[in-house]
Parts: sequence; structure tokens; C-alpha cells
Amino acid sequence: MSLRFDEPVWLLTGAAGLMFAIAGWPWLVGFSRGRRLSAVLARTAVFTALAAVLGGASDIRHTDDLAVIAVVDASGSAVRFGVSDDGRSLDRRVDDALSGVMDDRGPDDLLGIVAFDGRAVAVASATRGDPTDRALVSVGAEGTDIASALELAAAMVPRGASGRIVLVTDGNETTGDALAAARRLSSRAGGGDVGGSFPVDVVPIAYRVGSETIVESVDAPPRARPGELVTVRVTLNSTAGTSGVLKLYRGGTLLDAVGDPPGGGRRVRVGAGKSPVLLDVVLPDARLHRFEAVFTPDVVAGQPAGDRFADNNRGEAFTVSPGEGSVLVVDGVSGGDPTGPGATLARALEGGGNRVSVVAPSGVPADLIGLQPYDLVFLQNVAADELPRGAAEALVLHVRELGAGLVMVGGPSSFGAGSWRGTPIEDVLPVRLDLPERLVVPETAIVLVLDSSGSMGAPVGGSVRSQQEIANAAAVTAVETLDERDLVGVIDFESDARWVRDLGPNTRPAETAAAVRRITAGGGTNLPPAMSLAGEALRKSEAKVKHIIVLTDGMSVGAQSLPETAAELAADGISVSTIGVGDGSDTQTLRAMAESGGGSFYNVTDPSVLPRVFVKAVRVVRSPMIREAPFEPVIVDASSPALGGVGLPPTLNGLVLTQFRDDPRAVRALATPDGEPVLAHWTVELGRVAAFTSDAWRWAEPWLDWDGYSTLWNQLARLVSRSSDGGRSVFRVTPSADGLELTYTAVDDRGAPQDLLSIPATIYDPGGSTREVTLNQVGPGLYRASVGTQGSGTYVAVATPRLGANRLSPAITGVSLASGVEYERLTSNTPLLEQITRATGGRVLALEDLSAERLWDREGIEPRVATASLWQNLVVLALIMLVLDVGTRKVAWDRAASTGTAALADAEKRAVATLSALRKHGAKRRGVVPAENPGVTAARPAAAEARRTAPKASPPAAVKPEVIDRTGSVPDDGPGGLLAAKRRASERFDRD
Repeated sequence: MSLRFDEPVWLLTGAAGLMFAIAGWPWLVGFSRGRRLSAVLARTAVFTALAAVLGGASDIRHTDDLAVIAVVDASGSAVRFGVSDDGRSLDRRVDDALSGVMDDRGPDDLLGIVAFDGRAVAVASATRGDPTDRALVSVGAEGTDIASALELAAAMVPRGASGRIVLVTDGNETTGDALAAARRLSSRAGGGDVGGSFPVDVVPIAYRVGSETIVESVDAPPRARPGELVTVRVTLNSTAGTSGVLKLYRGGTLLDAVGDPPGGGRRVRVGAGKSPVLLDVVLPDARLHRFEAVFTPDVVAGQPAGDRFADNNRGEAFTVSPGEGSVLVVDGVSGGDPTGPGATLARALEGGGNRVSVVAPSGVPADLIGLQPYDLVFLQNVAADELPRGAAEALVLHVRELGAGLVMVGGPSSFGAGSWRGTPIEDVLPVRLDLPERLVVPETAIVLVLDSSGSMGAPVGGSVRSQQEIANAAAVTAVETLDERDLVGVIDFESDARWVRDLGPNTRPAETAAAVRRITAGGGTNLPPAMSLAGEALRKSEAKVKHIIVLTDGMSVGAQSLPETAAELAADGISVSTIGVGDGSDTQTLRAMAESGGGSFYNVTDPSVLPRVFVKAVRVVRSPMIREAPFEPVIVDASSPALGGVGLPPTLNGLVLTQFRDDPRAVRALATPDGEPVLAHWTVELGRVAAFTSDAWRWAEPWLDWDGYSTLWNQLARLVSRSSDGGRSVFRVTPSADGLELTYTAVDDRGAPQDLLSIPATIYDPGGSTREVTLNQVGPGLYRASVGTQGSGTYVAVATPRLGANRLSPAITGVSLASGVEYERLTSNTPLLEQITRATGGRVLALEDLSAERLWDREGIEPRVATASLWQNLVVLALIMLVLDVGTRKVAWDRAASTGTAALADAEKRAVATLSALRKHGAKRRGVVPAENPGVTAARPAAAEARRTAPKASPPAAVKPEVIDRTGSVPDDGPGGLLAAKRRASERFDRD
């Protein structure tokens, strides 16, 4: 251990404190020697401790602990090609190698394990125990991200140990920059608390695939009109050459290329290397064309010729056709049935000349490419939880960024009644979903009962998230959809039950969400006490609708009594719904509880869909924010283009309650006699959005025979729908060696290049994340930019060009990277691994040759230097010394310790010395230096003892005040007077 001071100049404060303490030594003349010394030392210690704090005192320690973090590649290519000659899998080989070195390691050796594919996870933290019993499982993320695995391994090295990383991989990364990450680790090694070297040893998984054929790329024109002949270019890459059939599909339908037999595809024979195949096809009448090329090799002797893996035998491309798009009606009334009542609106739109597609809510495209064919989307009585995951976000982007239109049509499952509060679509609607105080009373009380037993801590689908985390997130989502005047409570249970959030108004959903997220798994499963708590609270509530939602993944203690408990609650007006999670839930009991409790049962085998299920369970029992009573619509703004020529609308029989937005951009077209919105519309960036709070069928039954019914809907469609851009510019994105290349060719209406444009673009990655990039001009009307990729999947790019302050028509394009991208490299990337070792000072090792001596070899690794600040300890020390300093000055502890004759004699000597000093000082002031009489001095202690033991004299008689004569002298008042007494006292003082 050694000390270091960051600001040593502050140590002078300690020296100043010592000087003050020394200077104060003479002032403590009345203290005993020990008490005087303790006072000086305490004061010095206070100054010294404070000086050390100001100087930044730190404890510097050197340790010999070495943490080895094994980073194991669990990606598809490494697992597939990492099988040994004797048939052992890669994880088995790694386990055997690490297990063989555990017995021979030293007490200062630690081992941790990281597994990675497209994402890295910590299998075991650095420990002196044996972590080799942990399973090396794949995270399930596609691709190979070595860089993130190295960063995670570095973070796992304990502060008090040096670190070494042993990287087991084939080196074929698909995401990130492993060499840059290794260099960062190397540069980090020399400073601060890290200290010493931080090498990365590599264990290459070496292989070379003998014969393989892949679909390297598919390229189609980014823009072409329906009916045009376009060329789709498919590039095949083969190591040894092969033959087979190449087929091109559009939306799952086989396309016949020009010159190919119907339904047969194109027979191809390719040699070693890259071979382009050109397929000419006629585009059908549609807005979006999603092409997929699939290569099927010939089979020889029961094996595919020249091809071992089918993962990399397909690829995708897109072509967008300009012109008028179609209208998508999402039918939440009859689930997309063309003969159902939900088709009434679609038929009215078709009668106005629109091309209409009708789908169920589950059929809504969840990405921008899928929505691109539709210039207008109608959501007809659709609840938020009925859309596919990501569809709501895509719809908002479709409107904001690409100028499309959106119309939400009411019904019992729409607007606030459909749990659209808190979703991205709420922000773009021209009406508000929260209701004024006069319209809402707290009618609904819901208690969420969440299982927090130990089994809820199990991971889901090989991910790092547990069932408990997903259940907590689902409950949070449900809470956020509730109105602030709804009553909500949360109970978690395992062996015991407890309130996480007491039943009350949902006025602080963020606090409720934070409390729910803190629920952790542990203990048994005992549901009955939780049901009792929930029932007791709801019985006291005055809400009209009372409901309990139970979520559990196991079998509860006392399960046989739960259906009866639910029936008793139902008799008291409290309904019960149940959600069973996973394969181990007691579905029989949960179903019986829901049936007895008058609720619904949901069996969830995939916990990732829990949020949608939870929101649906809440939505079903909530008091709908609707009013079903006839009313006459009132025209508020007759200038709205949607109302042109339709006249006065007939009666409507109901609507979903909302509020007009207090925004001048929002057009208030129709309202109820009480002022609630019926029809409103506004502009949202490039697009338009409308809200019709009644429906188009049941509540609007009096409208069906009205001549203005079809007119109003078609005028509203024309008002909101995206207009055809008619532009001639071309935007495309193509795969490149380093990722993706974006190219924008800008031309004006005359075909001349457009220069000096500002072209920002947004890249939407397959995982849902976004990135911003700006295209730079590289030639007349030509703009380019490059971005990296985040693995395989569909990438969508949206460009929003500007010319000065004018915003031009946006452009969208996309590209798909094949899911077998990590199999495109048919050999291990050993050169990259060698560069990593050179950058970090590591070694190249063989998996079967690992030994404890080599694994925990400390040669070239400096001991870890750990710095710990001492300011907290020093402040505590200063406070203690300050108390001692004050105490030793104020408390005469030396007197308490001074008992017995010897101590009293010593005290008398000190007192005599003090009096003598005072007498000399007084004599000097009078100009008289008294002679010291040794005999008298020696007799003073005895005289003092005699005076102490002598009987006390009677008090003298009272004397009269002095009388001063005119000369200023005091007359002698005799032996009993005041002057005589003063003389006697002076004589005794001089004598003693």
C-alpha cells in the first residue's frame, strides 16, 4: 500500500496546523503534561487529516490477481463449422478445454465466460469458483458482433485484478469493428485504475468450406411504372461451380421471366466465382414490388451439388411504382370479411373510384415498405392492441415522413375506448383522447395481481430478459393506457402477498410504473392471499366496474379453492380475468377462475406478447368512453372540403367521446350539440389525419340511405390522401463491401440535374432503430452516402430533400440483406484475429492445447494498480480528532485520574509554582525583586497542609466603610478596622 496526493500543495495546511499547535503549548500551562500533549496532538491530527482530504489522498495498491475472460463465438457459422474431427461441437470443445485447466490454477486466478453471436451476454462473471458448468447458449441474435463481446469482457474484469481475454471465434464479424474495439482496450490498459497490460489472446476456429453457392445480391430498379419491363439482376457466388434453378417471386407469387418456361424458373449453370443472372419481368399493376430470388441447386447422389447450406440461397429487392396508390381499410368491425358490415365503408370508397384493399387489424403492414402502396389508411373500429407490433409507429412515420393520409373511424374499440391513449397515433390525431371532468366519473377499478415466484425469473426464449421483467413491462403498459380517474392497484405475490401500489386514482402512472418494474422473482406460488387482498379493497370501492386481472406461470398453493373465491367475488360485483404464462401454468384452474369470475382467460405461451394481452384484458373490462344516444350533428366549419355539397347530415346514434384540440391548425368540421367532436382534420408535417368519432355502420345506420354518405367519405378521402408526387428523381440503396450505399439522382421536371440540394435521410434498421445520414453531392445532380449495417433483414431509407427553405417530395427505398449473411464468408478470418493479437500484445493459441500455465501466464502483464480515494476515512478521522481536541480542553480528565497523597502533593507543588510566578510578576511591576528564601520555599508545602487542616476562624465583625478626610488619606481605624485587615492579608501573602 502507498499513498498518492493529487494536490500536494494542500499539505502545507497540515504544517500550518502543527505550527499553531506548537505556538499554543505555553497557553496550556495549567494542564498536566499528558493533558497538554494530548491537546496538541489532537489539534495537529485535525489539521493533518483536513490537509490530506484537500490534497486528494489516495490508496495505491498493486495486486497479483488475474481475471481471464473466455469470449466464445456462438454464432451460426462458428457453431456449424467449429465441429472437431471427432464430432465434438464447439461448446463441448470449449467446455473440455476450460475444465481441464481448473484444477491447476492458483488462488489468485479468476475465470469468467462471455458468449456472443449478434449480441453478447455474460455467462459467468469472473470468479474463483468453477464456471464451466454454465451452458454456452446462443443469444439468438443473428450475426457475429465480436466488438461488443470484447467490450463486455473488458467490463467484467474486477477492479482489483489484471485482465486477459481469450477470444474463441472464426473472425467473421457481421456487425461492429473488432479491431477498433481491441485497439481501444489496448489504449485503455495504461491508465488509471486499469493499470498494466490487457492482452487479447485468440483461439481461431479455422475452416474452409469446400463447395458452396450463395445468392450474393439481388438488384432491381428502385422505381418503375406498372406494365414496364424491368431487369432484376441476381448475383450468384460459388466456390467450385454448380447448376440449378433460379426462381423469382413477387409477394409469394412466382414470376415468369421473359424467355423462361411458365412456372419453371431459370435453369443456370455457374462456374467458380461470381456469376450475374439477368431476369426480365413485367411489373404488375401495383405500387410496391417486393422481389425474392431463390436458388435451388441440383441434387447429385442424394446431395445438393456444389452447395452445403440453404441459409444463404435467397435474397430480396424492391421496386416502387409512382402514381396513384390505393386505400387500405383496416376493418375492425368484421375482421376484413368482404361480406360483413365492415365492408360498407369500403364499398362507398370504391364507388368513388378508389382502389380499396380491406384487411383485418392483424394484416396491417408493420413497416414502411409494406405501407408504401397505400396513400390513405382507414382504421375502422380498431383497438390499439389488435395491430401487429410496430404497425402504429410505422403508420405515424408513413404520415409524417412520406405524406400519406390516416383516418380513424369510431366504434366501441376506437379512440380512447380502444386504448389508443399513450400510443404514437394519439399524438397525430386532431382530437384529444382525454376527457373533461364533466364527462368522466371514476367508474372503473382494476387490481393487477402479478406472480413474482421464483419460476418467473426464468429467461424467455434464450434472451437475457426474464418472464418477470416482461410481465412487469406488460403491467406498466396496461397502467399507462388507463385514464387518470380510473382506480388502479397492483399486488405481487409469491409465498406472501403485498401491495405494490394501493388502489387509488391513476394520477401518477410513472410512480406506479417504477414500483412495478422493481418487482423481482423469488419464493413459492400462493395466490389465495393475494385474491383476498384485492377483493377486500374492491369491496370498499364505489366504482361501478370492478375487476381483478391475475397473471401467473405456475400452480398455486390452495388452487382448489380459487374458482370458488372467484365466484364469491363475482357475486359481489367483482369480475376476475386470468392470464397463464408459459407451459407450466395451471390452465385448468385459471380457466375455471375466469369462468366463475365472469371474466376472460388468456393462455400465453410466448411471454413476448404479454403487453398486448394485458392491454386487451384491461380494455375489455374498462367502461367504454362512448355515448350511445341519438343526436343531430352540427356543422361547425362549413368551409371544410369534406362537407362540400353534402347538406345537413342526418342523425347519428352514438360516438366515442373525445375533445377538440385547442390548435388553430385543427379544422372542426362536425360536432354534437354539446360541442363534442364528430369530424375533425388537420395537417401533420407532410401528411394529413382525420378523426370521425361516430362509426360508419351501426351508429351511422340513418346515414346509409342518405345521398351524402358516399359523397362525404370520398371527399374526406381526397382531402386526406397523399397526392401523386410525379417526380423524376431516383433514390436507391444498395449493399456494399462496408455496408450500404445510398444514391440520390436529382432531376427537375425538365430532366435537368438539380444541384445544391440538402438531402438528409433516415435509415430504419431491421431491429427498429434509426440512424440519420446526410447525402453529399458528388456530381451534377448526384448525391451519395455510406452507412454500416446492423445484421441481416430489411433496411428502409427515407430521403427528405430540400432546396433552400422548400421541402421537396420525400423518397423511400429499401434493401434486404439475406439472413445467411454470416455464411457468405466461406473461410475463417484468421488475418483479423492476428491483427487483434498484434494490437493488444496477445497470443494465438490452440483450443486443445490450453493449459493452466499458459492461460494464467502473467508474463507481460503488469500488476493491476488500483486507486481508492481516502477522503471519506480522513473526514471521519478529522471529526473524531476534533471531538477529542475539544474534549481534552474542556474536560479535566487529569484531575479525575489524580488521587492519593502523592497526587495531592504534586498538585500543591504546581499550585505553589503558579502562585510564585504570579508574585514575581507582580513584584516586577512594582519594581521590587523579592529574594528567594530556600527555607521558606521548602516550608511552603507544610504550611499549606497546616492551613488546610486548621479549624476555620470565626468571621470578623462587620466593619464600617472607610472615612476619607479632606487630605485624601484614610485614617487608622484600629486593630479591628478594614485597614488592619488589609495589612494582615498582605503580610500573610508575603509570608506564604
